[in-house]
Amino acid sequence: MLMLVLRRLTQPIGEGLTELKPLLLLVVVAALYTSHEIALRALAEIAPDHPNPLDYVCDELLACSKDIKGVHNRKMALFGICAFFNLPRESRPSTVNTNPQKVIDVAISIFDNLQRTLKAQAENRNEDDSDSDSDEESDDDVDTTKKKKSLNRRKLPEHLSDDDDEIDELTFDYIDAMSKDIKTFTGGNFDDDGSGESGDGTSFCEETDTEQFKTAFDEDTAPDVFVYFKNTMEKFEQAEPEIFQNMVHNLTTQQSTSLKELITICEQHVKSEESKQVEQAGGYDFKAAAAVPTEFNFAK
Repeated sequence: MLMLVLRRLTQPIGEGLTELKPLLLLVVVAALYTSHEIALRALAEIAPDHPNPLDYVCDELLACSKDIKGVHNRKMALFGICAFFNLPRESRPSTVNTNPQKVIDVAISIFDNLQRTLKAQAENRNEDDSDSDSDEESDDDVDTTKKKKSLNRRKLPEHLSDDDDEIDELTFDYIDAMSKDIKTFTGGNFDDDGSGESGDGTSFCEETDTEQFKTAFDEDTAPDVFVYFKNTMEKFEQAEPEIFQNMVHNLTTQQSTSLKELITICEQHVKSEESKQVEQAGGYDFKAAAAVPTEFNFAK
């Protein structure tokens, strides 16, 4: 599969297929993250005369980073960027060694968009839960009202049997249920032109086709990309202190602020991960080894 993806990347991408290249690149970086030996071997086979075929993958990924949408795809891009940093210097993309600030800037931007997308999805879920609770509380009254309205909207012929009457009512109930499902799916924010976005754009929740498919990276046991990024940066600082300083030394004020905020969020994810591991292990083990005394002397 990796060879097919790499061969497709060597061919022209036609108009109307702008989303294809980012997806192909994400397959490559996923392979690089999973097994960099196999990925590098495949790249060398596709471009045997290139001194480092990974340069192309890195440069193209950074160039099309704004076209990467959704939670899953952004996570994969970040795992790929971390994989670049984790490679030995001789195998690493030259951009990481010569212009690391460009790489970290793209990483910060992807993280920022990832967090906004996660926040929007969480808000939409909360709204859906709230709507569901409200619907359940008023179901009895609504069902009664719906049946009355449905009968008023449509005069049923007197010759219909009881079965026909039941089918007609069920049809109206089905249409009402479908309308509710559509409203839930779209967030109820479709304008008259069907654009699906509200005027202020605050209800927008980005979702791509790939979000419909679960992979190992989407499971609860998958690595936390925030934790992985923090660990990667710490290892890179120890292994390549000079390159690391070049990467963070000349950041703009906005970039520096964004990086500090990202580090804070990464630390929060680390603590959350530690708490989750403790919970999975059965909770804290206090190991009170001291024997419980049978007599107490409060006079001492």
